[in-house]
Amino acid sequence: MNKLKLIFKENWVAILFSYGLFTMQSIFMLIYPKVLGVTMDKLIAKDYYFMYYLLLTFAGMMFFGYVGRIYDTRVFSKIYRNFASVETNKQYENDVDTTKINGRVNLMSSVISFFERDMFMIMNSIYGVLVSVYFISLVDITMVGYLVISAVLTLGVTYYYSPKIAKITMLNNDLSEEQTDVISSRKISLVNDFLHRGQKLKIKLSNLDAKFSLLIQIIAYGTVTSLITYYVISNNVTVGGAFSTYRYLFDFCIAIASVPSIIESFINIKDVINRLETEN
Repeated sequence: MNKLKLIFKENWVAILFSYGLFTMQSIFMLIYPKVLGVTMDKLIAKDYYFMYYLLLTFAGMMFFGYVGRIYDTRVFSKIYRNFASVETNKQYENDVDTTKINGRVNLMSSVISFFERDMFMIMNSIYGVLVSVYFISLVDITMVGYLVISAVLTLGVTYYYSPKIAKITMLNNDLSEEQTDVISSRKISLVNDFLHRGQKLKIKLSNLDAKFSLLIQIIAYGTVTSLITYYVISNNVTVGGAFSTYRYLFDFCIAIASVPSIIESFINIKDVINRLETEN
């Protein structure tokens, strides 16, 4: 994974600034349920002053989201352009077959997507879990234990499915490298066979991903449903308190449910980098 380290080293200022914008947006997004919950209780009590805090939180969330989206597009598209140019030139110098180079150029974008997309998903999951656990612990520490159990079950399911996903990902990337060679043959029988193999892999990956995601969702949503039911029955709750507690449980659920996408993307990036570094 040296290429990821090199990309970060060459562009660390721009990348960290992007993550800084995302972190600011995340802070506003994560405190928003708490502020909204308190505001709801204040409004019920005919106290309207807290609306200013709600509007400020909403404005901050929108502002950093807007600026971050524009900045990220400009920065990461430039990083990809430079990375793809350098890597393609290395392929030329190593006398890699042209058909493989063409397939690898298409795969190179997934390497940059680690910084542009996957890191945001990882950060969002970490922020979501930590903040959710913190606010839930203030409400009822017992629920935190069940959230931890939910996370452990998620890791177990991930450990089981990761090797299966890795195998299909490698086969799918093999097809990407073959694409130009198959089309250049100008034989429709080879093209049809190529398309058929691609279809079979997509169906196989889709079935595997569906099972993986289903188990994660059962664990996450089952935990949230059970805990919010327990919280409402066992405590004297207000409308705003119940809302904010549910939202933080739901945020934890979303953070855990994103694990399959993160794992699949990481497996793909690892395979692409291995091809760029070791294959001729």
